[in-house]
Amino acid sequence: MDKSIGKNILFIYLANFGSSFFTFLFWITSANLTDTEIIGTVATISSFAMILGVLSNLDIGIGMKRFLGKAVAENNFQYFKNLCSTAFVFTTISAIIILIIAFNPIIDILDIIGIDKEFIPIIAIIVIGNNLQHVIIGSLVSAKKSKSTTMPSIVASMSRFPILGILLFYLGTTTLAVAWSYSILYIVLTISLMIITLKYLNSIPGSYFEKSYDNLKIIIKGSFPRWIPQIIVLLGTQLGILIIFNVKGAEEAGLFYIPFAIMNVLFLIPHAINQVIHPIFSGMEDLDSQLIYLKKTLKIAFFGTIPFAAIMYFYSAPILSIFGKEFTKADETFSVLLIGFPVAIIADAVYFLLYARGNYKRVLILGLIANIPRIILYFILVPEMGGVGGAIAYVIGMYCQFLLTIFYLEKMKVKIEYKKYLIISVIPFAIGYLLEFFNIGIIGGIILILISFIIFLKIKLIVREDINDVCKIFERSKESSQLSKRIINILEKSHLL
Repeated sequence: MDKSIGKNILFIYLANFGSSFFTFLFWITSANLTDTEIIGTVATISSFAMILGVLSNLDIGIGMKRFLGKAVAENNFQYFKNLCSTAFVFTTISAIIILIIAFNPIIDILDIIGIDKEFIPIIAIIVIGNNLQHVIIGSLVSAKKSKSTTMPSIVASMSRFPILGILLFYLGTTTLAVAWSYSILYIVLTISLMIITLKYLNSIPGSYFEKSYDNLKIIIKGSFPRWIPQIIVLLGTQLGILIIFNVKGAEEAGLFYIPFAIMNVLFLIPHAINQVIHPIFSGMEDLDSQLIYLKKTLKIAFFGTIPFAAIMYFYSAPILSIFGKEFTKADETFSVLLIGFPVAIIADAVYFLLYARGNYKRVLILGLIANIPRIILYFILVPEMGGVGGAIAYVIGMYCQFLLTIFYLEKMKVKIEYKKYLIISVIPFAIGYLLEFFNIGIIGGIILILISFIIFLKIKLIVREDINDVCKIFERSKESSQLSKRIINILEKSHLL
C-alpha cells in the first residue's frame, strides 16, 4: 500500500475517532446529567437536520471526489480549485433553500414530528454546517491533505463541553441546553475547515470561478446517481429514530440512538478507509489495480473492527451502562445491530468501488435495495417492538444490500475471498461464546482480542505483508520498515509467524 494513502487513512481515522470519542464523552456527560428523554429529543433533532442536509446537498461531497481524484492524478489543480469553489457556493445556497421550504408555515413539519420551534436555529446550523463540512472534507481528502482535518475535528468536538457546562448552569437540565451544546461543533468545525481550505486553494494560481456552470453540471452529473440512493440511505438510518420518537416517545428514541451511535463509532475504520480510497479508485482505470487496494483495505477493516464488535456484542450491558443505568435496557437493540456489522464492511467498500468506476445504475439499485425494505419495516416493526424492531429493520436492510453486492461482484467476475472474511468474523465471536460459557468477566474482552490475533497469525490470516502495510500507516517509510522488522522478529521468536 502506498504510504501517502496509508497516512491519509490514518489522519481521517484520527479525525473521525477524535471527533467521535469526544462526542461520546459529550453524550455520556449529557446522559448522566440529564435523562433518556432529553437525549432522545436531541437525537431526533439531529436526525431531522441530517435528512434535510442530504435533501439539499445532492451528495456533492462524494460526487465531486471522482473528478477531484482525476484532477489530482493529472496535476490539473486549477480545475480542482474551480470544482471546489463551485461546490462550496452550490451547497450553501441549496441548504438555505431547503430550510426555507422545511420551515414554511403552510405545512408544519416540525409539529408533525413533535419538535418545538425553538430548535429551528439549531437545525439550521446543523444543516448548513454539515453540508459545507461534507464538501470541504471531500476536497481535502482528494488533495491528500487529510492531516488538516484532524485537529479541527478534535478541537470542535471538545468545544461542546464548556458550552454544555455554561448552558446547564444558566438554563438548567433542559433539552435546549444540550441541543445548543451539541450544535456548537458545526460552527467551530465549519469555520476552521473553511479557513484551512481557502488557504490551500489560495496557493493554487488562477481564478476561483471559471466555467462554473459547466463545472456544476459535471459535479451534479457525478453526484445525482448517488444522491437519490443517499436520500433513501439517510431515511433508512435516520427515519427509524424519527418514527420511534413519534410513536414510542423521546425515551425510547434515546434508547435506540445510543446503541446506533456506538455501532457507527465502530465503523470508523472502514469509513476512514472508504473516504480515502474512493478518490484513489477514481484515479485508476484498471480494475485489477482497484481490486488489489480493495482486498488490502478490507483486511485492515476486518482485523481492526471485528474483534471489537465481538467485545461489544458480549459486553453490551456494561458498555451501555456508561451512559447511565437506564441505557442497559437497550442491550438487545445493540446486539441486533452488531449482527449486521461484518456484511456492512464488505457492502460499503464495494459500493464505493462501483461508484468510483461510474457504475451509477448499480449504485442506485444498491441504495434502494438496502433501504426501501428497511423503511417499510420501520413502520411495521417499531410500533410493536420499539427500538429492537428498528434495529431488526436496519440489519435486514444491510443483508439485502450485501446479497445484491455479491451478485454484482459475480457478474464482474470478481472474487474477494468471502471465506477469509467469514473466518475472521467467526473466530472472535466463537471465543466470546466460550468466555461467556465459563462466565469470565469484563477481562474476557482483553483475552478475546489476544486469542483472536494469535489464531489469525497461526492460521496465516495475518502475514508479513499485512504487518508491513499497517506499519506504513503509522510511521514514515524508513521507520515503518524498522518497526515492521521488529514486530516480525518478535512474532517469529514467539512462534506466531
